[in-house]
Amino acid sequence: MAKSPTFGCWWRAVLNLETATSRSSEEFGRGLLQSPGVRILHLLHDVRDAGNGIVHAAIDVATYQRVVGHTVAVASGPGAFSDLLVSNGVDWYPLPLRRSVRNIALAGFRFRSVVRRFAPDIVHSHGLIGTAVARAWRLRSPYRIVATAHRVYDRDVRLLSLADEVIALSESNAEVLAARGISHSKIHVIKNGTIGTLRRPDKNATPQIELEHPAVVTIAGLYKRKGIDVLISAFARIGETHPNAHLYIVGEGPDRDLFQKIAIGESCSARIHFVGFSSNAHSYLRASDVFVLASRRESFPLVLLEAREAGCAIVATDVDGAKEALDGGDAGILVAADDVPALAIAIDKVISDPKLAEEYRASAGRSLWRFNAERMALETLAVYA
Repeated sequence: MAKSPTFGCWWRAVLNLETATSRSSEEFGRGLLQSPGVRILHLLHDVRDAGNGIVHAAIDVATYQRVVGHTVAVASGPGAFSDLLVSNGVDWYPLPLRRSVRNIALAGFRFRSVVRRFAPDIVHSHGLIGTAVARAWRLRSPYRIVATAHRVYDRDVRLLSLADEVIALSESNAEVLAARGISHSKIHVIKNGTIGTLRRPDKNATPQIELEHPAVVTIAGLYKRKGIDVLISAFARIGETHPNAHLYIVGEGPDRDLFQKIAIGESCSARIHFVGFSSNAHSYLRASDVFVLASRRESFPLVLLEAREAGCAIVATDVDGAKEALDGGDAGILVAADDVPALAIAIDKVISDPKLAEEYRASAGRSLWRFNAERMALETLAVYA
């Protein structure tokens, strides 16, 4: 029996496509700048309200581009945010984008139908599959392709070379993309922004929750790369000196069972709480004594911006865009990834010293205007031009 082609083989074939377009990049840029309104189509895996930072950032860009007067649509799998998009004047088209050769072919035909109906000037992909589909089906359509590299360590990230322009979420991410073969001339750095998001028009209106204190909080997908195992081990180290401390792990993911087994093995297991996904996550931020993000890799974590906005004292790992999200360490304590003793010491410092914690809360709130969602949307428009 012949083997079916792998996804990697498929996209390497697509990389060799020479797609005809009716206008050069320079001519297209001039036309875009002179246009009273650009037609922008965003491609996403889905629009579920499930705590996914990729979805949140894409929704913020799309809604603010509509606010400033452009015609905007999103094509994706289903989810609760489709109602938010439509209520803000953004069209939504169903377009499942799953990683399989068969689905990509089907998605291509559906995508072509969306293009005929919407006639975009720009197709902005927020994933590898969307980028491949947009390029493979461009043919003689005049749209240009922009791709945001939300996950620079994806094994097939070079697929983003199919786009005309590539957005990196941090300077460190841009270096990774270049090292993986994407042309420097294509790469633009636009840091994420979530302040003022239309997804949560009034975050302070969310109901307050009561936590046991000192409360150590993390909000993250339950994946190994998020370092939840490291955080559990670090929390266990401070369990004896802080017998009243509690750890709240907010989020869901495929490695939940693994992390729960690790927690059960610790003497402080009764004080480690797996909360699951919460649409009220901002309340956990406001109620925390310290917020911790122990990730092994992070492109540019929106949750750190949300923690800063909530006035948290923050401890995070010194990886990728996390350092840039904390202004190089001015807005929180940075420790090395996978360093359990260092993480434990940093958490202990914050919950042991109320004055220090207050200083970090104050520093977290400084210069937040730079992480405004509208700024992110406007810088993205400049890349289109």
